[in-house]
Amino acid sequence: MYPYMQKEQSLALWSLTCLFSAVSPDPYLQSFQPLLVSLGHQRLPPDLAWFLTASVHFFAHELQTDEDQKDFLTVCAAFTSSAPFSQLLVLCKQLVASPGAAEVYFNVSDSL
Repeated sequence: MYPYMQKEQSLALWSLTCLFSAVSPDPYLQSFQPLLVSLGHQRLPPDLAWFLTASVHFFAHELQTDEDQKDFLTVCAAFTSSAPFSQLLVLCKQLVASPGAAEVYFNVSDSL
């Protein structure tokens, strides 16, 4: 994840959104992944809501251990000077504090 975040912000957001939607078990997120890839980051402005949804869904559902989640948070913390990554860090920390919130807030098929 760290190498993606070092890129220009719109490329970083696009790349991570594509990655996280591709590995998501959620069919709604997966359905948008081919569109994101085909349009590319230069023709499709990064959508903060999609980035945050895909990223937090990845954090809540794909990272299997507390250690994986801590590593994810550490990488995000290194980029808090960028607003999207700062917002992502806040959302992920909220999920760590209230783990059940992920099930309510990020049932992606219902929320988008």
